[in-house]
Amino acid sequence: MEPVPTTVELAIYLYFVVVAAVGCALLLRCWFGRRRRGAFGDARHAE
Repeated sequence: MEPVPTTVELAIYLYFVVVAAVGCALLLRCWFGRRRRGAFGDARHAE
């Protein structure tokens, strides 16, 4: 099997880094949103 060119290898690694960054950004957005609202949203504080 022939080795892949350096540019293709770099493009693959960059793709994985971008996908991981998007996943982390979505996870943090959900986590911070849940912390701000609380576990059950505003319904927990309704009286």
